[in-house]
Amino acid sequence: MFTSLFKKKMVIFLTSFMIIVVNISPSLATETIEIQAPTNLQTSISTDLEYSKVVLNWDYSDLSNIDHFNVYSSVDLNAIRLHAAYPTTTEFIDPQGVYANTTRYYYVTAVDVNGNESEPSNIATFNAGNYTNPGNIYIGWSKVDPDAGAYWVSQGYQADYVIMHYTKDGVQQNVKMPNVGGGAWMLSFDDIHELSDVSFTWHYLGFQYDSE
Repeated sequence: MFTSLFKKKMVIFLTSFMIIVVNISPSLATETIEIQAPTNLQTSISTDLEYSKVVLNWDYSDLSNIDHFNVYSSVDLNAIRLHAAYPTTTEFIDPQGVYANTTRYYYVTAVDVNGNESEPSNIATFNAGNYTNPGNIYIGWSKVDPDAGAYWVSQGYQADYVIMHYTKDGVQQNVKMPNVGGGAWMLSFDDIHELSDVSFTWHYLGFQYDSE
C-alpha cells in the first residue's frame, strides 16, 4: 500500500511538472523582426550655386518605427561603405562632388528604434560622363595693373552657366561667371594673387559637372 501511494504521488508530481514546462516554453521563443527595405532609390543632380550634389530619393511606406536611414556609397561597386546616417526623411543630398568620368553607387537601409537594420534597397548610380571637359582655362593679366587679372573659360559648346569656385581671405566663394559669347566665360579680379583653390562647375543639357 505504501508503494502504491508513493507511485501515485510521483505521477501527480511529474504531471504537474510537465504542465509547468509546457506553460513556460512559449515565452522562451525569440520573435524575428523584419524591417521593410527602402524601395525605388533614384538619383538626380542639384543645380544650385555650390558644387554639384547628388540627390537621392526613395520610397518608404511607414516611418513611424524608423529611427534613421543609413546611406551607403562608393565609386567602387565592390567596396560600398556607410556614408551617412540620416534622419527619417526619404531624401538625402550628398555633399560630395560629381567628377568627370566617375560613376557613384548608392544604396539605402532603414534602421528601426531598436537598432534593427533592413536589407539594402536597390543600388542606384550616378554617372557624369558627357561634356566633362571644362574647356581651355586661361589667366589674363592687366597691362596697367600687375595685380589685376581675369580667369577665362573657353568651351567648344555653350554651357548654361559656369561657376567659378575660389578661396579669398580664407572664405570660399562660388560665383557665376559672365558669358562673353562664343562659349566663353570671364571673371575679373582687382588682385588675382589673392585667389587659391580655384575650380569650376558648369551645367549643360541637364547635367552639372565639376573640374577636379
